Amino acid sequence: MNGKHIELDTSVLLLWCFLILMVPLRWLFGALFAAAVHELFHAAAIYITGGHIYHFQIGIFGATMETEILSRRAEVFCAAAGPCGSFLLLFLSHSAPRAALCGLVQGVYNLLPIYPLDGGRMLHCILQGISPRYAEQICTAVESLVILALIVGCLYLSIKLSLGLLPIFAVVFLLVKMRLRKRPCKQRKIRVQ
Repeated sequence: MNGKHIELDTSVLLLWCFLILMVPLRWLFGALFAAAVHELFHAAAIYITGGHIYHFQIGIFGATMETEILSRRAEVFCAAAGPCGSFLLLFLSHSAPRAALCGLVQGVYNLLPIYPLDGGRMLHCILQGISPRYAEQICTAVESLVILALIVGCLYLSIKLSLGLLPIFAVVFLLVKMRLRKRPCKQRKIRVQ
């Protein structure tokens, strides 16, 4: 990491304490392993494209890596690398089924076309290359439709299938993450999820 630092936000410690109390340890370790593989694939892609990671932070809303601005092609490659790593865990479905399932869920979640998730970053970069004038409007419209579909779907799961508040909590978590986002277009460094 070029002598730069790794930061662990204190809020994530509270989340981990909560998860240790609420989630069976086998599932928690499977989820942590899947998250580590996901981030490792992002980091490998950054280095493969010639980038450097200056700062790595683990927080309550996930991990972020700060790097210099990448080309659009490199940004799409780096964003796609994380979900690819998550999906590769499916090959462990016989030996580590929990990690494989957690990788599948994490990969699908990160491919949602919502910024700052990997799918949103890829969509934004691709649209900037195709139609820079309308990229922001198209991304905003796609995000709004996906969020609306997620809200309706999660309400259905909570009420009709009696899954409680977990689906609603997941959408609220995603909405908060979206509210805290910052598009990197004019910054010296960008954040890579």
